[in-house]
Amino acid sequence: MVCNVIGNKMIIKFKATEFGVHEESDAISCGASNEGSDQESHCLFFQRFFEDNGLEDGEIYFEIDDQINGEYDVVSNCTLKKNLLEIILKKWCKWYPDLEKIIIVLPDNKDEIKDFANGFVKMFSNHEEIFKVIK
Repeated sequence: MVCNVIGNKMIIKFKATEFGVHEESDAISCGASNEGSDQESHCLFFQRFFEDNGLEDGEIYFEIDDQINGEYDVVSNCTLKKNLLEIILKKWCKWYPDLEKIIIVLPDNKDEIKDFANGFVKMFSNHEEIFKVIK
């Protein structure tokens, strides 16, 4: 893990050992962690619930490392470029009050990254200004 502080802004960067998407009829979850690595452990999680008819029902929930660091409407921008996921936050979280950006290097598995990207596209439906995939 790399943890940089520039001015009073904090950046967390880690290489994910696992990542994925889980879909149900009324919710979608996306996450990544570096569990099992020899670096400081980090885990991030996104979730969004939908009504039965598929229309937007909820905002996007985000947390990092613990539920105490979870909240709705926290992400201002999220970009997936090849195997790099960059998240820019617009609100602080309890454990990391100066955290502004999270950078995750995903394992280079094109099929899993494609599924992950598709999950994020669904997660951010009706919020396309926040999430983009750059090929």
